Amino acid sequence: MKKIPLSYRKALKENAKKISSLKYEKFFSILNYILIYKFSNSAEKFSKFIEILDCSSKEEIYIKLISQFKDKLPITEQVNEPNVLQNNPDTWPKMKNFTDIIMYVDTLTYLTDDILAKVDRASMSVSLETRIPFLDPRVIDFAWKLPNNHKLDGTKGKKILKTLLNEYVPTKLTHRPKQGFSLPISKWLRGPLRSWADELLNYDNLFADPYLDQNEISLMWKKHLHGFNMEHCLWNILMYQMWKKTWF
Repeated sequence: MKKIPLSYRKALKENAKKISSLKYEKFFSILNYILIYKFSNSAEKFSKFIEILDCSSKEEIYIKLISQFKDKLPITEQVNEPNVLQNNPDTWPKMKNFTDIIMYVDTLTYLTDDILAKVDRASMSVSLETRIPFLDPRVIDFAWKLPNNHKLDGTKGKKILKTLLNEYVPTKLTHRPKQGFSLPISKWLRGPLRSWADELLNYDNLFADPYLDQNEISLMWKKHLHGFNMEHCLWNILMYQMWKKTWF
């Protein structure tokens, strides 16, 4: 990105954002049909790339990639965004390697507050005890002492684990594209959840809340219905609205 002037990248982003997510999905589905190599979550990854085009630092790129709201929050001036570890580079550890810094921040935030919390809720809901052997303190301590060229192979991660597994299982199992568990919320909001979302996001409901910017959210909802993927932003707002409706 440094090879392309910031002014060019900003112009490219502005034009790229005019194209809907649905068109990107259609383009990559055709590409996957033609090519031997298959891209996974191509449209979503490309959208993330577009969002970081106007970033001027590594820190800004990281914060944008982990943020649900890429630009400003759809809230009124009565609310301030909390100053937490994820969005405050001044509190990050002073390490020479930026990869180490974001792995550290991820470990203290995304791992504990997201991944592990979801696993625990899902497993305990069916009385299932889960264990995470890679989080044994001895393994963590050993992993942090390893140089990054033992962990990363270019842009591919888990190098040492894959090298060990190659002795026991076929490489096609250890070197395949990563597959997540994401739900098609974007499509649901335009389909079976449309009327539910319409009710919670109608102007009167939004206007009644002193903390939400109803104009910004209404625009977001219209953009989503016209093919631009705003699912993550909208889902946060919908959960907040449902929480209020249930308890107040």
